[in-house]
Amino acid sequence: MDSSKTLIDRKSFYSRQIMLNEFHLENLEKLNNAKVLVVGLGGLGCPLSLYLANSGIENLGLVDGDSIDLSNLTRQTLYSHQNIGERKVKIAAQYLKKQNPFIKIITYETMINFDNVLPIIKDYDFVVDCTDNFTTKFLIHDACFVQKKKLIMGSVYQWNGWIKNFDFSSSNTKGPCLRCLWQEIINDSCIRNCSEVGILPSSCLVTASYMVNEIIKVLIKKDHLENGEDFIIDLQHLNHKKIKWTKNPHCKICSNSQKTLIAEDYFQTSPFEITYSKLKEMSLKQWVLIDLREEKNELEIPLKRDPIFNQFNQVFYTNQTESSLKNLSNNNNILFMCHRGKTSYTVTKNLLDKGFKNIYSLKGGVEHYIEH
Repeated sequence: MDSSKTLIDRKSFYSRQIMLNEFHLENLEKLNNAKVLVVGLGGLGCPLSLYLANSGIENLGLVDGDSIDLSNLTRQTLYSHQNIGERKVKIAAQYLKKQNPFIKIITYETMINFDNVLPIIKDYDFVVDCTDNFTTKFLIHDACFVQKKKLIMGSVYQWNGWIKNFDFSSSNTKGPCLRCLWQEIINDSCIRNCSEVGILPSSCLVTASYMVNEIIKVLIKKDHLENGEDFIIDLQHLNHKKIKWTKNPHCKICSNSQKTLIAEDYFQTSPFEITYSKLKEMSLKQWVLIDLREEKNELEIPLKRDPIFNQFNQVFYTNQTESSLKNLSNNNNILFMCHRGKTSYTVTKNLLDKGFKNIYSLKGGVEHYIEH
């Protein structure tokens, strides 16, 4: 393509934002040249990726190992009914390339984990965390600190949005890191996810829009959230607020300038949680499986065919009364299972607190099982 024609096309494509007093071709060039990685292509990652691409981010990485499900479509705006069952990164990349002819996209058809996070993020200037569990958020945060990356984190819960900005690109970084606030990873069972408590689609869109604005302002060096500052959005009551945290002088990450990731930090298991790998090594003749998921889907067939799940003494597809659980636990161990391990964790812990014995939770739930 002729360079003068490319320049004309670009100026026309981005013409409305170039007209802003605070925006000009030099700033557009900063966006065009930035390398941004989006981790998670769900309710946040979809609208965020679209508006990053339409705003001039022309070097984009997309990370997600999930496939498109019917329940995704109301929030995850890059997908349609025809895409159900296909990989999110593949469909998202196709959609974004149609929207912006100048964009270059690298896709990673995987979930971020301890083994791949550093090699995936190393070539990017800016990492955007749109994931929905604490373990992954802490892993991404710690990896960005180790590799000195800019990071913006986002979460959505029902009517609420949360954004946090970090800049680890300089050795003189001011402000707290995430570990200054929470030294240990928050257990994922503390907050139930959208598949369990619901979510408003507009909450995703509004939060994603705020995140895109912050990313743009960081890249063009306009006023933005301070390092480590929180921005909380309450869409139900139309309120928002900023929260500033102080740096912890004894932080295990930033006070020691940690240079690498420690595997043990990201593989925490409670005594009553059982992993799928552990399950494969066990005799399950005296075990009962209770599936707590309210919605059953196409995962039922592979689950029922799995020889591991056929070894259970009994399988129930709904929760039981406490009296029936007591009877079952007299002669059996009980394993609760849900979609991602959060509901089963909470149910198990509550029952153990009431004095029940032989009660366990499948760590990571069905989603973790599918990954294996």
